[in-house]
Amino acid sequence: MADRDYQQYAVSRTFDYLRQTTRNGVIAAPGGVGKSHIIADITKTALQYRPDARIQMLVHVKELVSQNLSKLQEAWPQAPVGVYSAGLGAKQMNMPITYGGIQSMHKVAAQFGHVDLALIDECHLLNPNSDTMYYEYFETLKKVNPYLRVIGLSATPWRTGQGRITDGGVFSDVIVDMTGVQPFNWFIDQGYLVKLLPRPTQTHLDTSGVGVSNGEYKPGELQKAVDQQDITYKALQEVLHYGRDRWAWMVFAAGVDHANHICDMLNQMGIPTTVVTREVEGKERDRRIEAYKRGEYRCIVGNNILTTGFDHPAIDLIAMMRPTMSSSLWVQMLSRGTRPLWAPGNYDLETRDGRLHSIANSRKQNCLVLDFAHNTAQLGPINDPVIPKAKGMGGGDAPVKICETGRLKEGYVGCGCYNHTMNRVCDQCGAEFDFTINISVNASVQALIAQGVEEFEWFDVQNVYYSEQVGPSGVPYLRVDYWVSRKKKFMDFVHLQQKGYILHQAKQWWLTRSAKPEWGVPPTVKEALKHTGVLLKQPKKIRVWVNKQDGPPEIVNYEYE
Repeated sequence: MADRDYQQYAVSRTFDYLRQTTRNGVIAAPGGVGKSHIIADITKTALQYRPDARIQMLVHVKELVSQNLSKLQEAWPQAPVGVYSAGLGAKQMNMPITYGGIQSMHKVAAQFGHVDLALIDECHLLNPNSDTMYYEYFETLKKVNPYLRVIGLSATPWRTGQGRITDGGVFSDVIVDMTGVQPFNWFIDQGYLVKLLPRPTQTHLDTSGVGVSNGEYKPGELQKAVDQQDITYKALQEVLHYGRDRWAWMVFAAGVDHANHICDMLNQMGIPTTVVTREVEGKERDRRIEAYKRGEYRCIVGNNILTTGFDHPAIDLIAMMRPTMSSSLWVQMLSRGTRPLWAPGNYDLETRDGRLHSIANSRKQNCLVLDFAHNTAQLGPINDPVIPKAKGMGGGDAPVKICETGRLKEGYVGCGCYNHTMNRVCDQCGAEFDFTINISVNASVQALIAQGVEEFEWFDVQNVYYSEQVGPSGVPYLRVDYWVSRKKKFMDFVHLQQKGYILHQAKQWWLTRSAKPEWGVPPTVKEALKHTGVLLKQPKKIRVWVNKQDGPPEIVNYEYE
């Protein structure tokens, strides 16, 4: 499959960022949309710009080394790449490109010499503390090249108890973020991902007496609390009931013993099941995973082993028996189920219709999540999880609601699935939600206190100017300047000549302002400039996020007459 438009956009934005700043940034993209392709394109493009450059791709597990390497070699069969990974039995360090594991490479950091660019997959695993493996590795590399640049990629660019990874440490900025509600739902609408259908269960894993350390349940106490034979049996009875028409199951367990007990019980129930944990030797672990992917096992049970670097599109049921307080871990686990499974046949996967038709005719249209841990209610859905704050700053509520009779319009009966709070119909059964909104007298005051770190301000707009600008990639865009005083302005950037999600945003921007939306959206910036003075409504006020930490002030709302 050719590079997708959003992948090309991420690569373009990255090189714009590298040219315009001296900082280190993060690409945020959901699991399953091809971060390894983005890494491969950045690597190839960097060497085309600078043939003498030395580039590294760093990860924490051997599976991700192999996965990323295969995508680089698909895109560039002649890539001058070496591998440095003890787990893969390779120690090559003299090639322009090195793909490897940080556990192996940090031991010989000084021997790599000059490095220009380091790419880190799953960069949310970086700890901002100065005594960590990654930090020490980069400090050693910077003794040779003080201008080393680092680009991270992650579906979850935050850490429990520490907030966003751009709040301190290696990274300063988010270069592009494709993980929010709108872009995530766009990926589903375009056939790049499939929906998750998370539902609460009758069986509930009780964590009320479990201690917490560093923002997460204490592993030993957690396993002791949930590894109860009667509870496990009841939960697995529900899995059998709801999973009778599902082909590939995955169960996340709360510990090694818990995983083994689940595996034994499922096999006794007649479900061919295997288990992978840290206790399973590497080659045997690989054998079990490959047997599961071939369909020899219907279910695979894991603990701390299948959350990253594991890609099996056939997964259509996830049984969540691992309570967690980490929204990062939660999203990583859920991401195992969002990959589409293409149906065999003559489908054009380069087009939206082709992808959607292929999904519709495959055995997987979605992935059911049986949430015995009640993580959804605590941590939110995959497209809008609760982002942890730094220590002492508190957190937010999960933006979810259950499809149940009390929340629905009259005449509807709920199916019990979790939905995002802004859903107007249930993702599972299509029932319409009742959108009655109750606002307390003190709501606005409470919101101001809770969101004290984020400052928003309304400005009167005096004049609006439209102009054509050309980005570093050579593609024109429409810049909109809102002058709020003689010396102060805020800007919108409308990318009418891009592709993918950024074009979708530009079209929405135009249509919401157009006096004649039936005329459609102009295809070029030059065409747009012919109509701005006539067609577009001019806002009288704009509301601006004035202290946005990972970028310039952002216009978040407009007020018209």
